[in-house]
Amino acid sequence: MRQNKSNGFTLVELLVVIGIIAVLLGILMPALSSARAQSKSITCMSNVRQICLAFTQYATDNQGYYPPNLSSPAPGQFWYDTDRLGHYLPEATSSSTNVTAGVVVCPNDDNAIRSYSMNVWASCATDSSTVNAKPSRGTLWKMGTKNSSSMILITEKWSTGGSNAAGWASTATLGFLGLTPGPRFGVAGGLSPLFNAGRFGMVNSELQFMRHRASRLDGSGTQPIGQIVIGYADGHVALKRNSDLANADTGLSTMDSIWSPLDPSLNH
Repeated sequence: MRQNKSNGFTLVELLVVIGIIAVLLGILMPALSSARAQSKSITCMSNVRQICLAFTQYATDNQGYYPPNLSSPAPGQFWYDTDRLGHYLPEATSSSTNVTAGVVVCPNDDNAIRSYSMNVWASCATDSSTVNAKPSRGTLWKMGTKNSSSMILITEKWSTGGSNAAGWASTATLGFLGLTPGPRFGVAGGLSPLFNAGRFGMVNSELQFMRHRASRLDGSGTQPIGQIVIGYADGHVALKRNSDLANADTGLSTMDSIWSPLDPSLNH
């Protein structure tokens, strides 16, 4: 008699295959997640590089001065206006008055229409109620300043203004809060009083380090721990860890990235 043989899997074989697939998924998923996060960071860096190029083109056309950031007279003048950097960002999405979405949004900034802010000390003019009233915190500078490879031009700030329906936008500038450079990066207790980051709550740094955290162990919540994209006055862009920028033990800036030419004398 001819013996019939089954071509199907036994239950044990099926369970073994399922187990192997589960193990492979466990190995691959973190790698895929890491690759996806890296891709978003690269996109963010590309965005900031394009904005830095626009700043350079603007300054070249305006005797070395970067755009103003003035809230009065209304409606004000800011770097992201279509009449300022909007002319130099042809691929950016623009409303009737300012640049939003596209190149000015970090892909890790959920429901945002603008994710970046300009270093207030790089402004050619700004509100007298802020910078001019507190000259001890910094000094304004322009293109061609000394140590341009370390001078912060634009970086990532909490997107606090707007709504879920309209989208969220960061304010025009950052870098004025904090008496010395270290607390601006979140060390020595960070900003005092705390900064109101709107939908994110109260935070102790204007910089949103949480956007590019390398792992779940690299800080949590709104802590100033993680990585952030910075565009510099010489046009280069870098992804910096919080420890690159400030020393948590001493509470001082490392002077890797500088807000204004006064930073070295204020770093104590």
